[in-house]
Amino acid sequence: MASSAGCENATSVTHGYNVEDETFTTIMFDNGVVACLHCGWFVPETHPSSFDFRLDITGDKGIVNLDFSNAMVTFHHADGSKQPLLTQALVNENRTFVSALQHNSPMPVTADDGIAAVAMVSAAQQSARTNKPVDLSTNSLV
Repeated sequence: MASSAGCENATSVTHGYNVEDETFTTIMFDNGVVACLHCGWFVPETHPSSFDFRLDITGDKGIVNLDFSNAMVTFHHADGSKQPLLTQALVNENRTFVSALQHNSPMPVTADDGIAAVAMVSAAQQSARTNKPVDLSTNSLV
């Protein structure tokens, strides 16, 4: 369970719109894990993709780096680093979902997981508005 979230917005590309184009969010979890999320959705025309989305999760046994703009995921742990194909992970995700439907077995991602994700996003938005970290234990969505 996430315990707090902090978020800063920025406008790093001059684009003529009155909206931020990047967010930097830090989420602290009850077990000490920290997730850092960087999203950028208005990038220069020279950028290799039309967006920049990265997520780093750091725990006591390793780090996961997700780089969606380059379709890369990297796991770093005591035994070394691995970069599995992201496309295979998506295929496996879809197969697991379909299998759960076919066999009437529990879904690997629950409605509670979705509610927790919405609570984290809501807390990040509130943090960006107030310039203060948000305590997720008091958030009404969790």
